[in-house]
Amino acid sequence: MARPKMVHAGIAFKVITVDAAEIAAQDDLDVTATVAGLRSGHPCIVWAPSLEAQLVLSNAHCSAANTLKFRLTNIDAAAAVNAASQSMYVVQF
Repeated sequence: MARPKMVHAGIAFKVITVDAAEIAAQDDLDVTATVAGLRSGHPCIVWAPSLEAQLVLSNAHCSAANTLKFRLTNIDAAAAVNAASQSMYVVQF
């Protein structure tokens, strides 16, 4: 995925690397990451183009200044998933 060349001054665009812990079958994992420039109370969009097939990025928000909190959900009914380290993209308006 190509990174935008220009972003409006009011929009923050960041790429972060996440290495989440193992997620049990049919369970959730809340992950917190530091993302410089995030503002509490402003909407954000997070996407992870390389998530394993069994994982779903089910929630994301700025929980405090410079802090992104998101939830990964393992939808596999039988096995735990240990997601590989991967890039995630964060846009905040």
